[in-house]
Amino acid sequence: MANFGFEKIKRSNEGEVTQNQLYVTYDQICQCDCLGCRNKGLPKEEMESNRKLLNHAIMKNAEKFRHIIFGGGEPLYQIDHIVKVIHKIKKRREKIRHKLIRLLKGKTVEDDKISFSMTTNGERNGFLGSIDQRCWYCHQFDRIILSRYHYDDHVNDQLFRANGTLMTAYDIRNLCGALRNKMQLSCLCQEGGIQTSDDILHYIEWGKCFGIRDIMFSNYQQDITPDDAKQKDCDTEVFKKVQRILVEEQGYELVDTFVFSAGYKISTYRKPTIFDGIDKMSIMIGISLITGRVDGGIFQPIFDEDEGCTISFREFITEEEIEKEWSGAKKRTYNYSAMPNGAMYADWSCKNLI
Repeated sequence: MANFGFEKIKRSNEGEVTQNQLYVTYDQICQCDCLGCRNKGLPKEEMESNRKLLNHAIMKNAEKFRHIIFGGGEPLYQIDHIVKVIHKIKKRREKIRHKLIRLLKGKTVEDDKISFSMTTNGERNGFLGSIDQRCWYCHQFDRIILSRYHYDDHVNDQLFRANGTLMTAYDIRNLCGALRNKMQLSCLCQEGGIQTSDDILHYIEWGKCFGIRDIMFSNYQQDITPDDAKQKDCDTEVFKKVQRILVEEQGYELVDTFVFSAGYKISTYRKPTIFDGIDKMSIMIGISLITGRVDGGIFQPIFDEDEGCTISFREFITEEEIEKEWSGAKKRTYNYSAMPNGAMYADWSCKNLI
């Protein structure tokens, strides 16, 4: 599927949302050797790095996308170049910002935004040195997606086959709070790792202990996953069981379902609180004025421990299923890919060259 008939995002009066998303494989260099790595299934010529052509392709087409995600390989090895590209796009957009404010009204201004994300394996030296300690770098991203396949450091390292180069749980616990607030933990469920409902529930609690309240679980992308990894894929019936537990036992609600042209859907659950729609800082300021204490005094525990916690499930499904889901969906995303050699595709599998 491909559609450049609109820029970034469009909405209908019936509440339908359709948007464009670009995933940038910025480089193939990686410290890991994951069994199910997507890049292993891509043509070698696509993975040959030509940074000049790739940067040109991103800059030329940036205005067509609502979301731009930088991945790899390990993007932290190229973080200086990635941040420069993002900064150039933002600087160029700033020149027309005031004109947009005058011309566009209401949601149209919001819809004109481009969000930038990075998905990383968490290479320890790069993450702690480039993101955690350099606020300006962190500030360039709206979301930082940390691929973490298990809560146990040793098991996580084995699944990535990373030879001890990944961040540990201790490192995550000591990250800057502002950084953790924009992080998402992304867990690929598989044999030998997170594969049962109890595993997933334990992982959720583990993530919340570190103050990370955005967690996503997924299965393998079947059309491009190496054959020897497919047999280790998780049973997505486990996802359905956890979803029932979240709703029926823990009070979560299904708040969003997006269908993606790349062959998957993401279902998002959130536990509502009595403070939904009210800015938390405003509440704390009010309590501080009453109590005379910055921390809110005895009123501090009023916030539910699950407040703002978002649990998502990315499920890769068959081509027949995705066509059915797509036709009936109210929220859809067209996926595009930019490869290290500068080529752009209207999918994740590098089959539909633009």
